[in-house]
Amino acid sequence: MEVDSINPVILGISSSLIATLIFISLSKFFSRVVLPWYENKIYKGVRVDGKWDLKEGQDNSESVLNLNQSGDLVSGTHFHSFTLVSGGKITESYHVKGYVKDGYFFATLDPISNNIVDSGTIHMKIFKHQDKLHLKGSMSGVSADEKGEIKTFTVDAVKSA
Repeated sequence: MEVDSINPVILGISSSLIATLIFISLSKFFSRVVLPWYENKIYKGVRVDGKWDLKEGQDNSESVLNLNQSGDLVSGTHFHSFTLVSGGKITESYHVKGYVKDGYFFATLDPISNNIVDSGTIHMKIFKHQDKLHLKGSMSGVSADEKGEIKTFTVDAVKSA
């Protein structure tokens, strides 16, 4: 092969690689930025993003959901703290990932820390009462104690102002 015939081959290969990289980059940008933005703009359902104060029926615990919403997809964090009989306090943090559909909020809870092994699920009805949004339903999870029992709590959540 002559040197003159190699240049067009190298030019063809490099230009196809560059075109492929541009196409992949645009595709990722479109699927990660443009589509979620558009889905959020056309979403007509209830908005659950914001801070939610949870009441789990336990006097010695406090729970907060901090949610972000894009379209019907919801993500965020859940913080749960409770006071032990000995007087100490334990706080657990979880990633929340779920969705809103037909007036319900469904989500899974995965621990943020590697020291926590339990996870959970959320299933709540969304409704308005006295001009405030409420979530009412259940939160289930595997107990962190040595028994590993599945515990389900009835939860009432109020969106913070």
